[in-house]
Amino acid sequence: MAWEKVTAEEAIQPKAKKGGKFSTPTILCIIFSIFALLAISLSFYLQNPYLILVGYFPAVVYEAMRTAGPYTKAASAGMVLLIILEALAIKGVIQFNLADFLGKETAYIKGYWLPLGEIVTVFPLITIVLAILLFQRTIGKYTKWLSVIILVSSVALLWQINREALIEIIRTYLNYQL
Repeated sequence: MAWEKVTAEEAIQPKAKKGGKFSTPTILCIIFSIFALLAISLSFYLQNPYLILVGYFPAVVYEAMRTAGPYTKAASAGMVLLIILEALAIKGVIQFNLADFLGKETAYIKGYWLPLGEIVTVFPLITIVLAILLFQRTIGKYTKWLSVIILVSSVALLWQINREALIEIIRTYLNYQL
């Protein structure tokens, strides 16, 4: 396949598929960003954390589709599983305390000390760590963009579920960094 010479204007134009529907990664990331932000806003207004999960689930699935490396693919696939389990945990279908099970108050996960406790709180913390790792380890601008969507949404979810845990992890991180 020969390389086709294009002008700068042609290079930035989104390409349309059959039927005129745009599906470039830029447009998808914009749509996912708007959808996640609307879901976060509506979730805080209605006090319903499920809306945040619904809002960023498409970004997590697309992230899992876009990542290519074995570790980044595992991290993004793990986030898909964590979101599904988080929905079940919020509903009360899954109730489990990791601190009691492991006999520890904290766990060291990929360079971060995370407080343990109910999985309703721990799963968003793990998702935050995975989003940070994906942001650091992926090369593409779209996977980084999706990681930011996931990070912001996970922080909003944790804020709505358990503010004290979020504040504690931020304090711990800032004390560790300073």
